[in-house]
Amino acid sequence: MVKAIVSTSEIPDGLPLLDDLIGAVVLQDVVWIYDVKTPNTAAGTALPNGPFPARAFVPNRTVYRGEILLWLQRATCPRWNTRG
Repeated sequence: MVKAIVSTSEIPDGLPLLDDLIGAVVLQDVVWIYDVKTPNTAAGTALPNGPFPARAFVPNRTVYRGEILLWLQRATCPRWNTRG
């Protein structure tokens, strides 16, 4: 899903995000939220923390059902800390 949103957005600053998806880990707290943690091995992006500047809609037989929001955050989240 992340790859589809970023690659079809035609936003050049999003391309490094695709490189960093290799080795990514996904945690799912609830059905509608997926936390994707990347290994941060790619060059990084100039995009700021916050929503990725592209829109992805979820239709259901031509009826609008919702929107997918891709949120970027550089800061380390404590739940991903594996150092104890």
